[in-house]
Amino acid sequence: MPARGRSPRDPRVDQRVAARMTRQEVLHRQPNPLRMHAILSEASLRTEVGGPDVLREQLDHLVAASRLPNVTIQVLRFEAGAHLADSSGFVLLSFEQDEPPLGYIETLAGELFLELSRDLARLSAAYDNLKMLAMSPAESITFIKELSKHGT
Repeated sequence: MPARGRSPRDPRVDQRVAARMTRQEVLHRQPNPLRMHAILSEASLRTEVGGPDVLREQLDHLVAASRLPNVTIQVLRFEAGAHLADSSGFVLLSFEQDEPPLGYIETLAGELFLELSRDLARLSAAYDNLKMLAMSPAESITFIKELSKHGT
């Protein structure tokens, strides 16, 4: 029987999981680990994929990742209300040297890469808005630990 909310083994899911696992390795690379600042919605932290034990492992993984000096995690609580990114998540990538920034949005229709300055300005404004509305990093990790300990 497939997990709730999922169709039977879609090979694209396995491909995306493998890509995400590979992306996590750059957080540990030396001498220059990737810097990451993630703002996670409360809904994403409460949604079970694979059952309560898997969710608890995922939450504990976030807490462990937050201990890295190059990782910052904030939680956007339900109480924050409407915000500039309430229609979808996004990634804003910045690079060293003279490389221009890049926006990335994953949709049901596929991936979008944004390079135009007006698009990047909108993503940057939304990011700044989310950082302001989200809990502090310390409060966020305390919240995630509580969810892991007591369930969602």
